[in-house]
Amino acid sequence: QVVLEAVRECGRALDFASEMLRADAVVVLEAVRQDWRACRFAAPELTSDANFVLEAAEHAWQVLQFASEELRGDPNLVLRVAAHDGRALQY
Repeated sequence: QVVLEAVRECGRALDFASEMLRADAVVVLEAVRQDWRACRFAAPELTSDANFVLEAAEHAWQVLQFASEELRGDPNLVLRVAAHDGRALQY
């Protein structure tokens, strides 16, 4: 609960969270809502999960740059993100 409040105030506080919390989709999405760059601190299991990346990209298309290489190479996923903002095609 404390970490959730912290990331709501400053998304980059995720950098100081435990590995377990960095793998918690609820915590990471709250951090991304506050600052999309917090996604860089998300656990690999989240950044390689298409559903998580799509949900995070609804808040900021830029999170695509932190998605796994496999997901960044998935044309269907990239096009779904680009439907919100065409700039996502750069990743």
